[in-house]
Amino acid sequence: MIRLILTEIGRRRTGIIGWGIGIFISALLFPLMYTQVTDQFAALNLEDIAVYQALGIGNDFATLPGFLATYLSSMFIPLLAAYAIILGTSLLAGEEDDGSLEMLLTLPLPRWQIVLAKAVVLALAIGVTAFAVGAGYALTTLLIDVESSLTGADLLLAGLNLWPIMLVVGMFSLFLGAYLPSRRPCWIIATILLIVTYLLNNFSTVLPDLQDAAMFSPFRYYNNGLNEPVYAVENITLFVIIGVCLLLTMLAFQRRDVTVGLWPWQRDQVSA
Repeated sequence: MIRLILTEIGRRRTGIIGWGIGIFISALLFPLMYTQVTDQFAALNLEDIAVYQALGIGNDFATLPGFLATYLSSMFIPLLAAYAIILGTSLLAGEEDDGSLEMLLTLPLPRWQIVLAKAVVLALAIGVTAFAVGAGYALTTLLIDVESSLTGADLLLAGLNLWPIMLVVGMFSLFLGAYLPSRRPCWIIATILLIVTYLLNNFSTVLPDLQDAAMFSPFRYYNNGLNEPVYAVENITLFVIIGVCLLLTMLAFQRRDVTVGLWPWQRDQVSA
């Protein structure tokens, strides 16, 4: 299985490195706007503007922690989530569509080990992008002449805190790739659920009626660590979701008839 993991990493190294560099540059450049835009927002009472509050922009946007936290939620979560969906749906469903998965199944490995190898590669790739965000942010302590209690270690950790929530997105996409007949419905469903759960969590801050429903959004349990400490129960919840998705992926892939391209309810009819 170790050889399979190394092979999978080698096949996807260009995408991993490319996304990592692109995310790093973005995380490095956006904070440089801090001194230019904060004066404009400092004059506004952002808490009275519902649309800003729904986007996670509060009165602390004029501070460096608030500014960086806002870009984590409003920019880097969508970027990394897009990468997680692209990669997660490509690992099983994408390889089945291009015909390489059938060759992979000829290896003397049980299917659960193949899924586990794919999950490890997914976790490593998402970890690289999360680290890239933190590394780019950490350089702001050297490039921005602003007094702040944040250290480079704090900003690096803020980026790494994206890893669990983005792994939830990627692992759910991997599950869809094992359960659904092809890649296209996988990324469509994953993208729709991403948008719904993301907006549900955001708008629950201004619409009290959505508070209970927002408990089912994984983004409710994400905390960047810049404005308040990250609690263990939050990360535990996210890792439980990751574990459940991984288990469901193994079970779904174990029953999958590769290259047939049937929906789950059609498979039962064929087997009968």
